[in-house]
Amino acid sequence: MGGGVELPTRKTTVTPPAVPKENWLVRWWKKIIYEEYHLTIWFVAAKEVDAEGNTSYRRVAKSYKAIKVNKISPKLIKFVDMEKHPVEIRSEEPMNWDLIKVY
Repeated sequence: MGGGVELPTRKTTVTPPAVPKENWLVRWWKKIIYEEYHLTIWFVAAKEVDAEGNTSYRRVAKSYKAIKVNKISPKLIKFVDMEKHPVEIRSEEPMNWDLIKVY
């Protein structure tokens, strides 16, 4: 019905950037013997109390990489960092954390 000239379609190929992939054996070996954790801790930067007595906290995030996590509680976190130094973080105000196991 529509009398027109058909235009040729143009094929474009987009190649994704080259990302080096780990060998399956290396990934498997890391899962078995290697442990790495990414730990993000939100510290209390300011404590605000409004007129009604409600308490609110303003928090600041700090990230760490650990090979072993010994203890996590709202006021105490113990872990060993990537340089194999023991780290102990204590706070009077409760801290929030996010722990992700990489391997």
